[in-house]
Amino acid sequence: MKNLIICIVFFAGGSVFLAAGFYFLSERYLKSICENITDPDKKASRRFLGISAGRFSIFVGTLTVICGFLFVIIPEVKYFIALIYMIVLTAAFFILINIFKTGIK
Repeated sequence: MKNLIICIVFFAGGSVFLAAGFYFLSERYLKSICENITDPDKKASRRFLGISAGRFSIFVGTLTVICGFLFVIIPEVKYFIALIYMIVLTAAFFILINIFKTGIK
């Protein structure tokens, strides 16, 4: 029963991340974050940050859904799956933070 609840949470969380990622990559959102900026360099930088956030969100959503499937298929190694998930998530977060620090001009 506990594994089922964990799988449902993984699938729901992954779906939310995927939806957010596709929204961040939509042209409407990318135009809305750049509409009040007149400097072309800042506009390109802001667009790049929006695309980076969208790709990161899709990556995290896909990783979360895959981990949910792995919990269903091989529940014996759930602690190892959770550890690898957290390590990859933390590494991806630090990469995204560095992109945001260096991407803003």
